[in-house]
Amino acid sequence: MRWSKLKKALEALLAETVKEHLQVHFTRYGRSPDTMMDRAWITWDQEEIHNFSTVSWLRANRSVATQVGEASEQKELPGWYDEEVAKQLEQLEVTSRQQWYEALQMYSSLSIEQAMHAPNALIRAWAMFDRRLGKRRLRSMQFTPTDPPFIQRWYQLRCQAEGISVRSAGHHHESA
Repeated sequence: MRWSKLKKALEALLAETVKEHLQVHFTRYGRSPDTMMDRAWITWDQEEIHNFSTVSWLRANRSVATQVGEASEQKELPGWYDEEVAKQLEQLEVTSRQQWYEALQMYSSLSIEQAMHAPNALIRAWAMFDRRLGKRRLRSMQFTPTDPPFIQRWYQLRCQAEGISVRSAGHHHESA
């Protein structure tokens, strides 16, 4: 799906209170069709709240993979290796532009229930801005300690926009 079409589909799902604050941006540096030079970001009241850079993701991926590999002390890396690297990058809030784009493409075809319980943290986070997520449900949200911090930050922004006071910082994603 072309970026302009996807952006329109996503903006149509935004809660009215979010539309005046949230902007989604995408750029490609240079003339190369290489996605390595792509960057996307989200701003809230013109302040960047999340960045999706392929170059940054590649650097962080190499660094985390090296640390995980050294910690395993094995020549042959076990099957959990890639999963562990991905989990650490998610907690560090490092995402490539391509991962973000693919998550948004998936998101555009999901129900709010599917989005809220998706294994992909980017999908769960984007649900915080969705008009289909109502105030009653926002007030009762619960999160898990394994949810990346950006999900709760996006939740807090949505609650501010809705005029809902946010309870303690220990709450995260709604349980099934």
